[in-house]
Amino acid sequence: MLPLLALAVGGALWLLFLGGGGSTPTPTAGPLDPLGGPATDSEGPLTGADSSAGSLTGDREALDEARRRHAAQGTRLELVEGVVVDAGGNPVSAATVTLHERPRVTAWRRRGHPVGRSLLETRSDEAGRFTLRPLPRGDAFTLRAEAAGHATTLVDVPAPGAWVEMRMAPAGSLRLHIVGGSNQPVAEARAVYTTPEGSYDATSDATGVALLAGLPSGVGQLRVTHPGHRVHADPMVGVVAGDEREQQVVLDAAGVLIGRVVDARDERPLTDASVEVSVPTAPTLPPAAPVSTDADGRFEAPDLAGPRDRVQLHVRRAGYQDTVLTRSATDESDLVISLRRGAPIELRGGVYDGDGRGVGGALLELGPASGAIDVDPVRGSTDERGSFVMKLPGAAGPGSFWQVRATTGSGDAGVAAFVVPRDELAPAPYVEVKLAATGALVGTVLDEHGEPAVGAEIRLEPDGAGSEPSARLLARALSRDGSSLVTTSGEGGAFEMFGLPATTWRVQARRGSVVAEPGDPVTVPAHGVATVEIRLVDGARIRGRVEDPSGTPIPGVHVRAVPEQRVVPALDEGVAGRTDGEGEFEIAGLAQGGWRLAATRMGWRQVGGGARVQAGDSDVVLVMEPRGVLLLDVREGGRPFEGVVTIELSPEGRTAMDSSQGGGGIAAAGPRTLRTEDGRIELPDVDPGGWRVRATTRDGRVATSSGTVDVVGGRTTDPVELTLRDAAVIEGRVVDPTSQAADAVAGAWIQAWPWQEADGSTREERATRGSARADDKGRFRIEGLGAGRYLVGVWTRSGAQWSEDVRVSEGQQLQLELVRKPTGRVEVRVADPQGGPVEGARVTLQRAGGGTWVPSYQAMASAGLVQQPADWAAATSTDGSGYANVPLVPPGTWTVVPMKPGWRLVGKAPGVTIPPGGQAEARVVLEPDPDAPASRPSDEER
Repeated sequence: MLPLLALAVGGALWLLFLGGGGSTPTPTAGPLDPLGGPATDSEGPLTGADSSAGSLTGDREALDEARRRHAAQGTRLELVEGVVVDAGGNPVSAATVTLHERPRVTAWRRRGHPVGRSLLETRSDEAGRFTLRPLPRGDAFTLRAEAAGHATTLVDVPAPGAWVEMRMAPAGSLRLHIVGGSNQPVAEARAVYTTPEGSYDATSDATGVALLAGLPSGVGQLRVTHPGHRVHADPMVGVVAGDEREQQVVLDAAGVLIGRVVDARDERPLTDASVEVSVPTAPTLPPAAPVSTDADGRFEAPDLAGPRDRVQLHVRRAGYQDTVLTRSATDESDLVISLRRGAPIELRGGVYDGDGRGVGGALLELGPASGAIDVDPVRGSTDERGSFVMKLPGAAGPGSFWQVRATTGSGDAGVAAFVVPRDELAPAPYVEVKLAATGALVGTVLDEHGEPAVGAEIRLEPDGAGSEPSARLLARALSRDGSSLVTTSGEGGAFEMFGLPATTWRVQARRGSVVAEPGDPVTVPAHGVATVEIRLVDGARIRGRVEDPSGTPIPGVHVRAVPEQRVVPALDEGVAGRTDGEGEFEIAGLAQGGWRLAATRMGWRQVGGGARVQAGDSDVVLVMEPRGVLLLDVREGGRPFEGVVTIELSPEGRTAMDSSQGGGGIAAAGPRTLRTEDGRIELPDVDPGGWRVRATTRDGRVATSSGTVDVVGGRTTDPVELTLRDAAVIEGRVVDPTSQAADAVAGAWIQAWPWQEADGSTREERATRGSARADDKGRFRIEGLGAGRYLVGVWTRSGAQWSEDVRVSEGQQLQLELVRKPTGRVEVRVADPQGGPVEGARVTLQRAGGGTWVPSYQAMASAGLVQQPADWAAATSTDGSGYANVPLVPPGTWTVVPMKPGWRLVGKAPGVTIPPGGQAEARVVLEPDPDAPASRPSDEER
């Protein structure tokens, strides 16, 4: 029986199966012998401090011999020795060498925290040698070397007693010229450069210059923050060893975040609520000063988030629960924050084994089901009957997805997801966590010559075949947050991974430009150990060139390759290269198969993953267009407008709803709310093409561009005049005769968007978007609408959805009663051209007027049709007979569109009309698409 060790991984407690190994001696005062005993050898006592410059054993051969003697006695060598050298192999003296814990979760390492806490520190001697001892408990360590003129170097310690060579490359540097509006220098801006080796920061001086020195060669993320400006983030900035690169950083002025705070029970506005805004994705930026809501519950706060950031709002008010709301900077919905009265919601549940018995003493973690919310987990445990009660934190907003993860002393673990009720008076659901057995995976990585490969990264991804649902669910949860799924091979190429759900896994490894040769998935047994041997082979390469439309090469472009099929988990995050002065790039270390390329450089339109290539291609050409600048002149009554205005861009041929799918420029950042003193607004970094421009003000005025505005790459447009006009208003009540109250629907979301044609375009050039939330009497009011035809949709707290078609004129106040009608069903059969069933096709419905629809998880859960999110996915997909019976369909005319990766529609998608409370049938034919990339596993399979 293998001994067990409890280890905290990814915030959860997992049991580790440990094989062999000896005791760890207690550190003693004075020098220690490499064997761990008294400090004596044939030459007499050893000298030197516990963590000292120089080498206690003298050389690598002596250390190897000492390690072998230890192995024969079943103990370990309690030190690490090595040498620090420069790129030419010359010793580096006085280098600071630090021993750190090595985090087991590489998601943490990718965020610029490559090492854990510091354990021991020393300096290298004149010969570059060093010794660190005595080693603390543990077996996962990383060495960090720092020296003037050299880039920080990290090396994982293969095993206790190892000799480690730390080769330091010449340091590179970035000299940043940070400017704001009118190219004025910005002082006291904080610049942070993050790489796999760590984070480096600097602050700009009075001239706006910030020098980031001591940087490693390669590509990192640059983030610049300043309290008066939006966060600037460039995810791919290259540094060359020994060179200093200069770069200008232009900071956009801070925007304005407008929202409302209301009572979650009756939707009445809350005055004097405190709202504090921060940007969690920019930790160096302090939170803005709190603002208070007015008599209408409204607030205006500085918006410092960049296009790639998330905004976090912490709202407090006496008599209400503190609430934390996180939203993307591209979120276009109205910002309405609902506060719950009184004490936090209590979540009740239980942890059960495979036979349905309650499990006492299980350790629990309550947290978000995705990484979109930045919050520490709530921890607890079950009582002797396996039951638990936990309080939901303020970040658990209505309708958000959360999960409870449980682990036990026997090595079993489980996870269960749930949705926080939208109705404040509704109790939280009872959460059942079903445990799955876990096991371990041990193996060896061999290089291309058949020798043990030290330092190879091994990554797992769940395959899910032939395992219990609870094991698949846990495996998917681990896959989302990266826990336990990545490790590095150590001495002898060996690696161990513990706390793995007993299911089937795809295993991959890579080291530099060599990758694992394809192999079969590995099944981890319950409470057992699976073994695997991985052989590395030379990876394929992709070579190419990036140029502008005239054929001129573009240097400094970051080119990223992402596999079309997720059977290559070790490479799933993508492998990158950078173009040289001739615009040429090479990406090495690729597995065989299809890849998609994405090219990015600031100021240029992104090539967004649509370039499909094969590993080994050497003549790839990517064409990038420069972005342009859009100038706006907002006017009211013939005079320049002064105040806060929201600008929204939508590409020609698409509605504003789709603007978040643009090519990565400012158009992809959603609406921008800005303050102008003279009506002039400058929007930089806009993708070339035709755009519709809309402007709205807080008091309900609206302006739209006359036709489309053409943005030419590399140029600034002439000022586009936007004249504000009286906006239309849609107001009324939401009524659901089928509800228990048989009356008004409180808290429903109502959204109006321009009517779309069948191809997704809209002819309603003056139409805008708007939304509102119904109060306790079901009343709503949507302001700021331009004249045109709209589809008005309703989403209730129970998940019910329906819509109405309306038209408004300039300045009109339209009264509208939105009455829910009984829903129906659509039975869909999906077959191949031979009539055989097509299983696993996801069925969606497209409504007349625009938008796609599937029954929401919340609605199906309220109707008792599903218990878990995985049930919802199965209920909206075809079964083994090719059938899907889609429930809760609102009455109206719909187009049935089934989708399955690697398949395409044959003929025209059928249309169906659903009468209130009625049903319809549809038959659809799909065929394999020969031009489609290799299919990826479905969400359920993952």
